[in-house]
Amino acid sequence: AGKPEMGAMNRLREDEKLPPIAAWQLAAAYALSGHIETAKNMVEGLTTGTDTYDTPQLYTYGSELRDKAIILETLTLLGDKNTAIPLLQLISENLGRDVWFSTQSTAWALKAVTKYAGKYAGEGEIRFDYGWDGESMQSAVTTYPLASISRETGEKRSTRLNIKNKGDKTLFLRIAASGIPLAGEEQSAGNNMVMKTEYRLLDGNPVDIANLEQGTDLLAIVTLRNPGTLGNYKDMALTQVFPSGWEIQNMRIFEDLPAMQNPLFNDPVEKFDHPDYQDIRDDRVLSYFDLPAYKTLRFAVKLTASYIGKYYMPAVGCEAMYRKDINAVVPGQWVEVKEAGR
Repeated sequence: AGKPEMGAMNRLREDEKLPPIAAWQLAAAYALSGHIETAKNMVEGLTTGTDTYDTPQLYTYGSELRDKAIILETLTLLGDKNTAIPLLQLISENLGRDVWFSTQSTAWALKAVTKYAGKYAGEGEIRFDYGWDGESMQSAVTTYPLASISRETGEKRSTRLNIKNKGDKTLFLRIAASGIPLAGEEQSAGNNMVMKTEYRLLDGNPVDIANLEQGTDLLAIVTLRNPGTLGNYKDMALTQVFPSGWEIQNMRIFEDLPAMQNPLFNDPVEKFDHPDYQDIRDDRVLSYFDLPAYKTLRFAVKLTASYIGKYYMPAVGCEAMYRKDINAVVPGQWVEVKEAGR
């Protein structure tokens, strides 16, 4: 906002126990505030090396890639192009690898690289011709360091791109493909966790969700178990998206009504767990929680089959938000809501 908190920054700068990466970040704040010499004095003698994060799921979203990106951004702000180049190359190589990075690491890396490119890409234009699947070539010109071109491929399994550099700069080309699996083609998964889904009537009896009568109330129950292979799990996210013909009953609204029998909370036989945080929307329920080793949790959502028709219920997924090796998927299926008595 153009209003740096100089008093707080100065107090923090005097902290003798300030971690090196925090010093780099604070130096960037001074540089953005126009105090370039103060920023340079702060980082003088600091190494561009970073600590490792060997222990998974500490109370931090940090990583070596994130820390290197902070240093690269600071060096860019200080105009230290030569020191920044090795970091830029290392970060770019990491971003180009076929490995998983958290959103924190990816965002910082992209932010730092684009700031460097924006400052040092130089003046001039990028010119190239491109064509898809043998179609006539089209020309593209931009003064930005990055050009992005999108193409909808529909259900085609492959496509061909021809590209020719018409300028005097080296072009680095990256092709990214994304899509949504066709209904019914999701694949089951269970990586270092076990997930089971079931659907019951309010009396506890199982119900076939492929054929429901209009007005039927039911429970969607998800059971999750940590087999203990990787210790305690933190920051777990369970995503349940329901068919558009079903309505989600927000039990937090009704649980205090004494006349209402609430199987989620009052049934002495069926005991369900509460997530640490739950977001209930029109068509989905998003639950967030920790899952200790060898622990089993059961979550239930009350639903009503409200609208007649045939609908697709997407897959149910659960994953550790900051680890790629903990996740589970139960495929979706078609469901139908029929008129009562038919």
